[in-house]
Amino acid sequence: MKSHRHGARLAALLASAALPGLLAAQPMPKGPAKPDTPEVTAIIDKAMAVAGDDYFVTTAKLQCGVGASTGLLQSSAAPEPLQIFDNLYFVGLNSVGAYAIKTSDGIILIDSLNSAEEAEKVLVPGLRKLGLDPAQIKYLVITHAHGDHYGGAQYLKEHFAPHLIASEADWKMMEEPGAKGPFSPPPARDMVAVDGQKLVLGDTTITLVLTPGHTPGTLSLIIPATDKGVPHVLAMQGGTGLPRTLEALKTYRASLDHFAAFAAAAGADIELSNHPFVDDSLKRMQQHAVAPSGPNPLIIGQARYRRYEQVIALCADAGIARLQP
Repeated sequence: MKSHRHGARLAALLASAALPGLLAAQPMPKGPAKPDTPEVTAIIDKAMAVAGDDYFVTTAKLQCGVGASTGLLQSSAAPEPLQIFDNLYFVGLNSVGAYAIKTSDGIILIDSLNSAEEAEKVLVPGLRKLGLDPAQIKYLVITHAHGDHYGGAQYLKEHFAPHLIASEADWKMMEEPGAKGPFSPPPARDMVAVDGQKLVLGDTTITLVLTPGHTPGTLSLIIPATDKGVPHVLAMQGGTGLPRTLEALKTYRASLDHFAAFAAAAGADIELSNHPFVDDSLKRMQQHAVAPSGPNPLIIGQARYRRYEQVIALCADAGIARLQP
């Protein structure tokens, strides 16, 4: 992978990614404790203008912390598992999901829900309902070291023996005392991902991009997807919730630029969140399931994808402005 223009800035910030403040990253940003300054308000207004009347409004409100409902964040309901592209499937909850990439030589799984119980009772049956054999999971990519993403990993490792992949920083975070929290214990260390790594399985290559901020070693992904035989590119940000500290937010913001360079080079025209309430993606998945022969509402095009990036970046800028001395 060639170097990207934002790589130097990211590298300079990586040294701070393991600081304790970064571990305070939360699933969703909260609104300000005091009224926003005119500077912050102007940034948020710009984010809302970029969002327009698109589904990006949900993203903008959540990321900028301006009052969108987070009810789904608390929901443990399990929607029907869904095939969303020729080679890509969603299985999970309203609050958090897992994605299965079907290749010619097995399955790459992205994340594993909250717990061993959910892996056993939601994830595995969901895969089977979609006609996918969990024994064919060859790799499980853990996007970041929060329990709602690694919770089912050890169960899957013990029952189906996939390789588990996470970044070095996030393996360390999972290995810290007390890392379990309310979730199943973290899995034992396995493969370590590095920035720009190509993960190849059969006829499919995905790219793992190190994007610290949400956690010290969040992984974002570039994934090839086909729709009715037509190739597309999915760019999935591995952690969207804004961290709480200024230093962590600056790291997060640099990571957005770093990942944007990879997405642009790949021609990304799809975005999906591993928390489907962040971008209303579950609603669009269900729309596609109702009318699978029509246009796929998950394919947004390269220009709209860049708007999504811009909304996320502006909300991060607003978060930084809120915390500036």
